[in-house]
Amino acid sequence: MDFKALSVKEAYPFYKSLYKEVKRDYFSFNGLDFFNLRLFKGDFLLLKNRFDSKVYGLFEKGVPKILATHYQAKDSTLGIANSLGSILVNSSVSQSEITTFVSNLKIHLKDIDGPIYAPINAHFNLGFTLPNPSIDSTKLTFLTSASSEGLEKLFYNNDGFKQERKFYSLSFKVADCPEYVEKIKSGLSERPPEYTVEKLSLTNYKQDIRDYNRIINESFKDHWNFFPLSFEEEWDLMKTAILVLKRDYVRFLVHKNTKVALNMFMPDFHQVFTNGDDTKNMMRSMFYKKAPKRVRGVTTCIIPEYRGKGLLKYVRNENLLGIFADGVLEVESSYIDQDNINSLENSKSTGAKYSHEFNLFSLN
Repeated sequence: MDFKALSVKEAYPFYKSLYKEVKRDYFSFNGLDFFNLRLFKGDFLLLKNRFDSKVYGLFEKGVPKILATHYQAKDSTLGIANSLGSILVNSSVSQSEITTFVSNLKIHLKDIDGPIYAPINAHFNLGFTLPNPSIDSTKLTFLTSASSEGLEKLFYNNDGFKQERKFYSLSFKVADCPEYVEKIKSGLSERPPEYTVEKLSLTNYKQDIRDYNRIINESFKDHWNFFPLSFEEEWDLMKTAILVLKRDYVRFLVHKNTKVALNMFMPDFHQVFTNGDDTKNMMRSMFYKKAPKRVRGVTTCIIPEYRGKGLLKYVRNENLLGIFADGVLEVESSYIDQDNINSLENSKSTGAKYSHEFNLFSLN
């Protein structure tokens, strides 16, 4: 076994070959190879602007068995200064090989001051956390974290990493919550007349993403290890997201011609995607997007000066009624931080119940 430190450019061919070998063992890659390959290549503007990257791997006779990228923030005061992400592990790897990899990794990163979190692909927007072991794979929704036998060996069966933080998922089946459905129907008329709700615009998509970026940055600025994206970095991610977004499920609360809050759901494409061919998956998404049966709440937020007025429910409830009208059977809220008590209570108020959890680790 050989442990190697590589540049991102040197590592990319190895990432491609290992990804091809292991992706069918992972649940759930987002089903779109082009996104994952861009990540391995370091081809997002966010990565180029904000991070220096180095890839570490364990090789057997020149063939990679484990690959992981160390992302080091150029400005250590913003967000997470050091993380390990883009982690691929061949499920055939032994526990002793895991130990060898982690031991060498610690030697190479011993001069890093502060925690090294994993698995985070440099920034939350690019994917993070690991679900509980042996989770039902159908509960992992589109664009959430991935797991595999190899990843469980690395994080859960090895003392090289310790758990740092939990994120929760709650869900409810629409048929089980008739009182809640009636409650939000009757509450629509209570929205103050000076506020309106608007759907995501496809004709003015770029401007709406500019507003989305502003609302996210203002709303989450005090959250754990958050750092804002520039509009250019956000647009680099969202200009292709239009392929999988359903505009009816992205809504803004508007006051005096200014968007002040956001509620966003996505169809759970994991129900129809496979870790296979992009073209077939995109065709599946086009059909599933028309009548999804399961959706995931991506974000709900409001800028600080509008908090405490009970306004967020108006944009959320109007969005949910449209979702119910589409025949959606199950709604999930996920990646709710352990300290975000308001969001946890808000989800429970819909009738949602605990579904599963995700864990964030640090190099021990």
